[in-house]
Amino acid sequence: MNRLPLNILVIEDQIPFARLLREYIQLSDSAWSVTAEATTLRGGLQHIESQDFDLILVDLGLPDS
Repeated sequence: MNRLPLNILVIEDQIPFARLLREYIQLSDSAWSVTAEATTLRGGLQHIESQDFDLILVDLGLPDS
């Protein structure tokens, strides 16, 4: 079964957790990929302004959110 690619933005300030998310996504049986990462909400919003994403995973406990 062919699956459509899914571009994902991860907004997470804990680098080990962001890395773990990226690894789980890469190991999944899909065409999904983390195409951008940010450690602040402001950085995430800058990515959103310049690129389209299918899925955005956001840490709601970020200091600037």
